[in-house]
Amino acid sequence: MGAGRHAREVRSQDFFDVHHEFWPRNLYRGQIEAHFRNLKCHKHLMHRRDHNDLHATKQPPKKPSRLYMLEINRQHDKDRFCYRSICFGGEDDAARQL
Repeated sequence: MGAGRHAREVRSQDFFDVHHEFWPRNLYRGQIEAHFRNLKCHKHLMHRRDHNDLHATKQPPKKPSRLYMLEINRQHDKDRFCYRSICFGGEDDAARQL
């Protein structure tokens, strides 16, 4: 690979985009699932190279149950507040806190 091509590839990934904590997207197609995946507490900006690396080296998280997603959506929408401790604590932690 020539130096010019490498420089273009590096520049093409020199930006930030949104990482969703729950992926891949194709597992979250229904309205409830998509809403859950797109909650503000489940997204954050990440540098594109780091984002690519994360998806290349890590396994996706286990998909939460429908009941868990419904409850997180309900609480989030009711209070307009992101329950980070519940969202990231997992279903077992959420069941104890709810």
